[in-house]
Amino acid sequence: MGKPEHKVFIGPREIAGFSASLGSGFNTLGWKPFLYDETGNQLHYKCAASSCRYLRTLGIINGWLHRRAALIRGGRHIFSPITGAVNVFAFVWALYHCHSFIYIFGKSLLPLHIDLWLLKRMKRPVVQVYLGSDSRPPYLSGLWLDMISPFDEALQEKITRKEVRRKKAQLNRVYSYATYIVDNPLTGILQPGPFINWFAMGFPNAFAKTADHLSLKTVPYIVHAPSNSRIKGTALVEQTLRELKEEGCIFDFSVLSGLSNECVRKELEKATIVIDQLYSDTPLAGLASEAAAAGCAVLVGGYGWSQLTECVDTSMLPPSICFSPENLKETLRSVIEDPDACASNGQQLATFMASVWSPEKVAGRYISLLEANPSENWWIRADAAGYIGGMGAEPNQFTSLIVRLCNKYGDSALGCDSQSPVGKRLLARYNPDRHDS
Repeated sequence: MGKPEHKVFIGPREIAGFSASLGSGFNTLGWKPFLYDETGNQLHYKCAASSCRYLRTLGIINGWLHRRAALIRGGRHIFSPITGAVNVFAFVWALYHCHSFIYIFGKSLLPLHIDLWLLKRMKRPVVQVYLGSDSRPPYLSGLWLDMISPFDEALQEKITRKEVRRKKAQLNRVYSYATYIVDNPLTGILQPGPFINWFAMGFPNAFAKTADHLSLKTVPYIVHAPSNSRIKGTALVEQTLRELKEEGCIFDFSVLSGLSNECVRKELEKATIVIDQLYSDTPLAGLASEAAAAGCAVLVGGYGWSQLTECVDTSMLPPSICFSPENLKETLRSVIEDPDACASNGQQLATFMASVWSPEKVAGRYISLLEANPSENWWIRADAAGYIGGMGAEPNQFTSLIVRLCNKYGDSALGCDSQSPVGKRLLARYNPDRHDS
């Protein structure tokens, strides 16, 4: 009798090519991955991994339903029972065919994560992978501030408190059901207990560079491809590049928006420098990992880099060029005017992606989780980093909402104990008057 085939379900979302690249890694290692994206893979991430027509068809149906719902007032409530039913079919199929499950972006297939509860009862290994906004507190998210900006302050406070309670309840529920939680120590501050360090696992990317373009380019080509220009700092990036042009720096520049993954990758093949975003809490997210695999120099702005290096082994961290947003102009000037340093960073990143974050290496680490054999140094506590600067905006932009939440609903509105390390840091930074009293 032959060796039994290992089958793993990966879904129900595709985020920046994570699922597709992870599936490719499993495939290379002899596991059979089945990918399901309930949004229908709208950006068309390509995957060399095994899948099945049934799950692809369900994903296409659900993606169409989600798009229709967005066009109709109240469409989400109208179509929700139908999209939910499609996910039920996907779960029943996966339950029959797969022994192991990897859920992406804080999602699962059934309401209230009933599927996670059932899988736990059936002793099926489940890894829940968080990728940023799915675990980050809303009051530390520039995207959330952007979403609630049309509302008056009273409504902002009400819906933010509701979202904090919903997210905290979801994090607690998933934590109790999943076998392992994977999260970023800079975003997972509301996690109820220790989890697997996201950087110990990695963000795989199966980008296949077609030419050594860095050695061929004489004029630097800079690419910025924001998924949301307001929270990625696009306006400041463009303004800074215009100023550098006026000061005599020579380079080409493109802002890419709303393009398919295939189109973005074609531009990355020609790029020498990629500016990911200005207010990030990870040194290498989706676009940045694709650029790194392509051998581009990658610039990422943010405020949590010192805290990250204090709590995560540097061998786990990608060598992207991380900077504080106020140093954007100087950082850009240095990589534009020093082509050797630029090419060196691109080569270091390409090597890191091939040797540490390759699809096979990352999939191998997930196999260790699924086989209940994680390394001890993969674990990390929610308060280990001590970072509370958020993502997608300057930290001082979060102050007003946090102060109003605490004043109206009490410190518990932040979703953590005010006497916990995280709670104390939040209050000391954003609401010191209340904290001191």
